[in-house]
Amino acid sequence: LTRFLSLPTTRVDLLPVRFSMLQGAHMFEIRRFSSVQEVRESVGEELGPSEPMTLSEFRIKSFAESTNDYQAIHLDEKVAKKAGYQGVLAHGYLLLSLLSKFSYELYELVGMGPIINYGTDKVRFIRPVIANDSIAASATITGVEKKGDMALIKVDYSLKNQKDELVMVASTIIAIQEDNNA
Repeated sequence: LTRFLSLPTTRVDLLPVRFSMLQGAHMFEIRRFSSVQEVRESVGEELGPSEPMTLSEFRIKSFAESTNDYQAIHLDEKVAKKAGYQGVLAHGYLLLSLLSKFSYELYELVGMGPIINYGTDKVRFIRPVIANDSIAASATITGVEKKGDMALIKVDYSLKNQKDELVMVASTIIAIQEDNNA
């Protein structure tokens, strides 16, 4: 196991810097919503694509360490190549976890109450993502439902690689406090 993982100590002190970089200059356009009603009115609108992100072998191995998923195709290039891939594969759940990162690049819910990840309805991993592939996300808000005093916002994501090939789709639900005026 240790031959696969030679990870440096995580630099927690860099997290605020990385977040501020995300808020700074970027080439993508963030769609800003200031009310649930604005979100309702945008149903069907495509958001994105996000900035492309390269998935390094280091990130893949770090994810393996975080999740204790040490399947060899994610860590050992020889095993991955023997299985017919060009290199180590990114974990499907790594791709899924990146939806949070991509959502910050695609849309912002401004001035609304706490935003809660309510769940995922559907996830499909369509093509493998190999170490050093780049991926970018697009999203479409597909619906807004009222549930008590909450609004459930349904968002469909698609991730594509640098060849513009679809690699993953997912349908997620965000819960947010419903506006009093909506």
